[in-house]
Amino acid sequence: MNRARDDPASARYARVSDSSEVGPPHAIGPYEVREELGRGCMGVVYRVRRPADGKNFALKVVLGKPNEEALARFAREAQVGIRLRHPGIVPVVDLGQAGGRLYLVMEFCPGETLKQKLRSGGAMPAAIAADLGAQLADALGTAHEQGVLHRDLKPANIIIDQRTGIPRITDFGLARDNRDNRALTLSGQAVGTPSHMAPEQIRGQKIDPRAEVWALGVLLYECISGQLPFPAETYTEVGRQILHDEPPSPGGDDPELAAYVLDMLSKNPDHRPENMRAVAKRLRELAAPEPLAPPSSEAGVPVVVLAGIAVLGVVLLLGLLVGLLLWEPDAVSAADVTPEEPSVEVDSPAPELDPRAEELLAEAEQLAAERAVADRVLPLYDEAEPLVAGHPELERRLQLGRLQLLYRRGRYPEALELAEALIKTKDPARMYPALRFKGWTLLRLDKRRKAMQPWQELAQLDRDGVAGLDAASVVAFFGGDIIKGVECNQLARDREDPLARKSFLYYSAAYGAMSQGDTQQAHTYLDQAERLGPDCPETALIRAMVYQKTRDWTNARAAIERALELTAPRGFAQGLNVLVGVALNQRDNAVALEACERLADDFGQGQALFRCAQIRWQLNRRKRARKDLERLRDDFPEVWRQLRGNQKVQRWTNHVLGAGQPQPVKPGEPLEEPPEQPPVDDPPR
Repeated sequence: MNRARDDPASARYARVSDSSEVGPPHAIGPYEVREELGRGCMGVVYRVRRPADGKNFALKVVLGKPNEEALARFAREAQVGIRLRHPGIVPVVDLGQAGGRLYLVMEFCPGETLKQKLRSGGAMPAAIAADLGAQLADALGTAHEQGVLHRDLKPANIIIDQRTGIPRITDFGLARDNRDNRALTLSGQAVGTPSHMAPEQIRGQKIDPRAEVWALGVLLYECISGQLPFPAETYTEVGRQILHDEPPSPGGDDPELAAYVLDMLSKNPDHRPENMRAVAKRLRELAAPEPLAPPSSEAGVPVVVLAGIAVLGVVLLLGLLVGLLLWEPDAVSAADVTPEEPSVEVDSPAPELDPRAEELLAEAEQLAAERAVADRVLPLYDEAEPLVAGHPELERRLQLGRLQLLYRRGRYPEALELAEALIKTKDPARMYPALRFKGWTLLRLDKRRKAMQPWQELAQLDRDGVAGLDAASVVAFFGGDIIKGVECNQLARDREDPLARKSFLYYSAAYGAMSQGDTQQAHTYLDQAERLGPDCPETALIRAMVYQKTRDWTNARAAIERALELTAPRGFAQGLNVLVGVALNQRDNAVALEACERLADDFGQGQALFRCAQIRWQLNRRKRARKDLERLRDDFPEVWRQLRGNQKVQRWTNHVLGAGQPQPVKPGEPLEEPPEQPPVDDPPR
């Protein structure tokens, strides 16, 4: 018997001897190959090591030429595996192409599958089975709340993590993602493993999370009894039994658990438990008479210690890069954040979603992308707000979309107010982006010291995550520690979601390269940033700064004018400061003067008034120059004192104000370029 064909787990996890290659390659992309873990008809799996941090991963290289549908399913699996974050779901961490072959990388998770566990150990005590089921229900509940149905839940797709005892779900190749409208299954076509499919799934009808309540019921039935509830010899007979026969009691040492499992296997979906959160709650109650004392996971989810875990295995997840470039993430979504959130138990399902909610959000996001005025977009968000209540992901999408709009349209006080409200929620999916927005907004208002506070807080809260590392790089750049900034940025790019790369990581990388004198590499990073996020003002800003570095004033002027055009009508302080420097080097005093006036009037920059006075003095507009200095003295006394700490400035200002002998500075001397500014990150598109 061909075990790899008959047992999907064996095809994935077992080492085979009939390799068609002489030996494994030495490296695949940035990963060092350590050993082959398994081989199947579609590819080979290696245990690999990432030299950058010494961590081990499982890497699957796809072989041959899979058909179009298989490629699409692998792409879907990769998208879902990267997006979902829960201790009970094995995450995908990277994908790429090397040597003409596509590969997928996921966490290396030693342990045996639940199928192997049941095969070797037989039925479980009821308390252990109930606790295991509760943990799986928590993980599935998180997936369901993000619009994902696994559709192939079975023991072969569960691995018991040898390090913690946590049961972890893998293999989302048949998953349905409600955020993705591309259909991989024809209407009326059933997908999944027949023995674990609900009646409505057998019929090819539209399914919802209650179909997975059934599948979890089948899995628990196996754990309690050691056999399937419908143990037929053929797929046809399995389907007939599922549709028409009632399963016998699974037995076991807890009649209440056995009865609850039969409730989960009700033919009518309306008679099953309403959702996975309710299932998790009830199973924990049933497990309580014999509480377990296992180690806890990082997110605080209870784990189960399963006796006899001795066989080392590895979780695999088939995936592909083909077709992934066609998938685009939301402008701002909870996917931008990577922290694991604790499971939340609820007693009732979310209210039914009004279809107008999605339509209003989509229309608002489209208008925002087309740079429509805020007053045209905000009413759509206001109308959608009550319709998304009770749907956390849509609520986050609306709130972050509104925040991004206010930021991009220069409505900075409103943006700061909303950011503060989202920070107070303490929900990382809202809090982390809001901290970044707060930093960006304060920087656009030229409040640099205050801008550092939210970035420093974010760097502390998310030390090892993409958001925290990005924040740490910005703090380092502002502090003048370019080497540390480059290192943090590199770590952030190494750990970012490869299916939803963010432009701000790449123009920040460009700033680091520019600061180290590598302007060619800086332009390469900026090209990548523009591909990921077209029409990003900060990308154009840093492009102008790179051209400044090489004294290419013509291209610098074009780049900075583009940045200011993208932030019209308000503009932003950094962009205007760069424009002043470029215009002065082009001897375009009129443009430099206009930019200085905007800095003083719109952003309260006292330093800009001093520049206005300098320019007007050289243009022989002496009375206006005097008025500029008088306003600087009266409205910005602290800036005035700091500037007059320089003896040359003191002599010149005394002369302009008529308080001393004329001692004008040399032509061009006070018109130095403004200092280059550290990069500010634009919200992800």
